[in-house]
Amino acid sequence: MFFRKFWTNEIILVSIIEFLRNRTVSTLSYMGNLGSLAFLFLFLQIFSGIVLCTWYIPTIDAAFDSISYIMRETFAGWFIRYLHVVGASFFFLVVYLHLIKNIYYCSFCFPKHFLWLSGCIILVVMMIIAFFGYILPWGNMSYWASVVVTNVIAVLGEVGKYFSIWVLGGYIIAQHTLSKFFTLHYLLPFILLFLVFIHFFLLHAISSSNPFGLSESWDYLHFDPYYKVKDFLGFVYVLFFVLVIIAYNPVIFMHAENFEEADNMHTPLHIVPEWYFLLFYGILRSVPSKLLGIFLVVIFFLLFFFLPFIYSFFFFFKSMLYSFFHSLNFCFTLLSVFTVTYLGGKPITDIYMFFLFWYMFAIYYFMSFFSIFCFFFEYLILLFFAKY
Repeated sequence: MFFRKFWTNEIILVSIIEFLRNRTVSTLSYMGNLGSLAFLFLFLQIFSGIVLCTWYIPTIDAAFDSISYIMRETFAGWFIRYLHVVGASFFFLVVYLHLIKNIYYCSFCFPKHFLWLSGCIILVVMMIIAFFGYILPWGNMSYWASVVVTNVIAVLGEVGKYFSIWVLGGYIIAQHTLSKFFTLHYLLPFILLFLVFIHFFLLHAISSSNPFGLSESWDYLHFDPYYKVKDFLGFVYVLFFVLVIIAYNPVIFMHAENFEEADNMHTPLHIVPEWYFLLFYGILRSVPSKLLGIFLVVIFFLLFFFLPFIYSFFFFFKSMLYSFFHSLNFCFTLLSVFTVTYLGGKPITDIYMFFLFWYMFAIYYFMSFFSIFCFFFEYLILLFFAKY
């Protein structure tokens, strides 16, 4: 009954009509290219990953050596491997910028809340795929970073212990863990691709967000040829930049410890994950309790999912361009995010000052999502102008 009701819903008919018309708002800047760039990097990741799977051996005895074989013996293997590594970082960078842009332009507000929720689900699935793939080269840093993450899960009482055993396939990271992670890392991108098509379907049903908060019913241009040419130019510029990095400094996103094979008897001095996980790693390290750290990370994701409903009560405009206080709050939120991300990759030297500084930014980050003080400021201003 639910699927029948969903299929006969008006959104399906509107989506087909909008897709055939191929129109979008006329005020999109080059920030509007981020969505198409994310799809481009998803395609590159799937393509390079399938090629790498033809040579990769998912065993703890041969995984590290198979990566060396790909780099040294196979034709253009070094290029495919570095394209996968650098492409993963650019994929997350583009998605994060896409997320920041949509928050600033309030693209999560009604009627785009379903589009926003589908994007949040895509982000979560992306992180799960990246975590499963991080351990596959069987480097020393990726091995111990995975040990830290799985040990954090085990603090959730008996449920966490059983869940950790189920994820690892045993009590420690071993052959069964590598096989399971390789299988999931190979299969989940196709589920991600399906979610991306749903996201794309909803986008055509509702149309892109107008940065000025205007109605898209009259302010639009045809997608062809204006935005197709702009997307193509964005592809050319970004791919050129990616190729320059692969040619001159392909290991810029890699840790030196990952050039050593995983050794359960040799722990790195400072364990750090990939840069796109540093924010969550920093949140976990900002509190002395692992359980509280997991709670904060869960709250972090839940805030994104509930953001449309929170701002429906505390926001008057369809874009932050019209709200000075919300724009200022948004800038300080980004500052806190960058600070926690930067500190998440640094070793702890002065424990007291370090945590004091960290608490200040982490607490402000979570509180700023509610923007209650901005709501009161705007409410007072509206009352002032309404009176005088």
